[in-house]
Amino acid sequence: MHSTTWDREKFGEILKKIGERAQLSPAEIAELAGRSRSQVNRWTRSENQPGYDALRRFADNLARDFPDLAPLGAELLEAAGYGPTSADVGGVEAPSDAFDDDQHLADLQSQLEAVLSSMSKRDRRRWEREMRREEIERLERWRRLMGGDSPKSD
Repeated sequence: MHSTTWDREKFGEILKKIGERAQLSPAEIAELAGRSRSQVNRWTRSENQPGYDALRRFADNLARDFPDLAPLGAELLEAAGYGPTSADVGGVEAPSDAFDDDQHLADLQSQLEAVLSSMSKRDRRRWEREMRREEIERLERWRRLMGGDSPKSD
């Protein structure tokens, strides 16, 4: 269940405890969350309430890399105002009211940038060509629909 309130003090304490126990630097925490180091520093100082997607990603990656710290990841979500959901028992599904389109888009862009930066130049060019091809196909479908044509089944 999503809450609009969050316990800043408890959140900061738990994040610090996780960093100490896992011996994670702010940069490593940021990497696990798919966020910038400066954003994580703002979390640490309790200046910003973390978005659900980034915090969920952090908790999931923490549980994957440090299984004994998984309960702290769940506590961190709760302290940030994101109570437990049925997905917390084993899935990675956000509560329906936790999605903010802008934040979700920013999270996806951050993930994509991380993947793209790790690609070779050759693979990156190939990926860019494929994305352009898909964009052309999508625009062609819209053009046909706007022109009154029936949509082609793909």
